[in-house]
Amino acid sequence: MGVPVIKQNELHLDRIIGEGQYGKVWEGRCRGEVVAVKVLNDLEWDDAIIVKFEKEVEIMSQLHHPNVVLLMGACTETRSSLVIVTELCEGNLRGIIHDKKIILSMLQKLNFAIDIAQGMAWLHNTKPHQIIHRDLKLTNLLVDSNWKVKVCDFGLSDFLKTDFLQDEGVAVGSALWMSPEVLEGRKLTEKIDVYSFGLILWEIIKRVQPYGEYETVAALRKAVCKDGVRPPISKKIPPVLGNIIEQCWQQDPQKRPSFVSVLDMLKDSMVEIFLTPVCPDTAKLWRMEKSWAGKEQIKFDSFSRAVCKYLRIKQQEKALAFRCLQALLAVEKKKGADSTPMVSIARLGLVMAWFGPMTALSWEKPKVTFLDRIVAVLKHSWFFGDIEREESDALLRDFKKKPGTFLVRLNLGGSTEPFVSPFTISKVNNTQKFEHMRVYHYKDRTGYFIQVNTKTGLSQLYSRGPIDKLISKLKLKGLLRTSGGVPGQKYKSLFESGTEDDVSIYLQLDRDDEPFDDDDSGDQDLLEPED
Repeated sequence: MGVPVIKQNELHLDRIIGEGQYGKVWEGRCRGEVVAVKVLNDLEWDDAIIVKFEKEVEIMSQLHHPNVVLLMGACTETRSSLVIVTELCEGNLRGIIHDKKIILSMLQKLNFAIDIAQGMAWLHNTKPHQIIHRDLKLTNLLVDSNWKVKVCDFGLSDFLKTDFLQDEGVAVGSALWMSPEVLEGRKLTEKIDVYSFGLILWEIIKRVQPYGEYETVAALRKAVCKDGVRPPISKKIPPVLGNIIEQCWQQDPQKRPSFVSVLDMLKDSMVEIFLTPVCPDTAKLWRMEKSWAGKEQIKFDSFSRAVCKYLRIKQQEKALAFRCLQALLAVEKKKGADSTPMVSIARLGLVMAWFGPMTALSWEKPKVTFLDRIVAVLKHSWFFGDIEREESDALLRDFKKKPGTFLVRLNLGGSTEPFVSPFTISKVNNTQKFEHMRVYHYKDRTGYFIQVNTKTGLSQLYSRGPIDKLISKLKLKGLLRTSGGVPGQKYKSLFESGTEDDVSIYLQLDRDDEPFDDDDSGDQDLLEPED
């Protein structure tokens, strides 16, 4: 097919957007398109290098994958500056990972890792010419406007030979991500990229550059090659990811997995990370459905059928419950004018942290499920779902002169895990300021409690059973207004139209067969000073 040739007079360079060991990268224009233009270092290239360069460009231009940067062409008119033209991305992954102002969820970090593994699996399995990157690191991983990661600069280091590894006193630079066999100048295979990925995965999770304690290549080489030093796997790294990292950076290249295997392990890890800790039954359900293996999202209809099968219930008899579940769990995936409700594994983990387990708790009737708990909460006018703190403050602002006005919202995470504290009560206090009280699960999920200040210190105000009873108790104690919920029930429409089943059955979860109401005094207080 030949090299996609771009003439020098077709390129218009606007501004420098990057600079590395191979040269400068410009944002520019070519044939009406905004592009990235990589101008390789000003050197006199001999004929052999140019031939190899053109061969590499020809191969790279035939690669089409969502996680590989699209190479659009090259210019070799001037021997002192070879030029590569690619699609323009928003920036590199290092700019995101090491910007601590950017909040990254574990799901987002995993998606970054999966994107990288998908791109590298494509490169390594390209036929007939396998492509080894040789310089895999965060700055060679670009991101588009949707934060999809794209591998770039693959193959360049093969013909742009550098001798920095021979200089024992030089700064480490790219060597930080290089495998022992690269650092020692031994025979190379595609497994050098797998080693680099192990360090990248560690860096993505920890948001710290590896091997920060080593200042020279000589010191790094001794630590990595002779002493087998690797960055520490802390408790903050989920064990399943720690295992993947350690497999990738093994000393022996032959023991490192392929990127196809890495990709499978990363996708499978989602169940272990998001579902197993909060609800083992949900993890079991996900694994039972073979067609869901390796998927981060599934259709809500498919999930609903699996839930009915697992719990041995009929969906038509729980129509209201599944409407409430969809409102809380599903997100719409749009395709043209159509949309399909989808369930993500991370969102499911949150819902089960809030309303799990799947089956009855010790104080509930035997046939109660998480579906019943969801309906019992969504029915209340004071419940506003997963709104942020700023939105709750905005809703309460018109009620500053009515202390005790409140709403209940879901805990989205942060300083306290949703599994430990599923709800937050936001209210106007006696000084007309907004107060946000975490609602915690009591021992073995037998009830809920909040922390209150007493004369003896910080104590727990506890109520057995569902959160309704805790709300009732707080009203009786004057901590919340008796009729003080913020108007504008968020989920009201779910209970108004087409309700095929009796709402009251969802409001009678506990074994005493008494329906919940806001005047129920609940159990006796348990005020216990904290340990």
